[in-house]
Amino acid sequence: MMKDGNKKVLIISGVMMALVFLLEILFVHPHGYFWWHELLAFDLLFGLVGCLVLIFAAKVVVRTIVERNEDYYDGGGSDDA
Repeated sequence: MMKDGNKKVLIISGVMMALVFLLEILFVHPHGYFWWHELLAFDLLFGLVGCLVLIFAAKVVVRTIVERNEDYYDGGGSDDA
């Protein structure tokens, strides 16, 4: 089940992507240097995929650096308290 906040974010993101796609169809005249720049919504999809890759890569890297074992603070010290 999705929370209401997550659902709102997904709806707003979807509406914004549809709006950008529509604006690209109506107003952008592709004169790209490479053939892939002339594909419809290439910049939109390239940016979306790039952001998702950065988010997931950061999660993996941060998890390996920051995450500690569950008993990290229990072992290795004296119990004088």
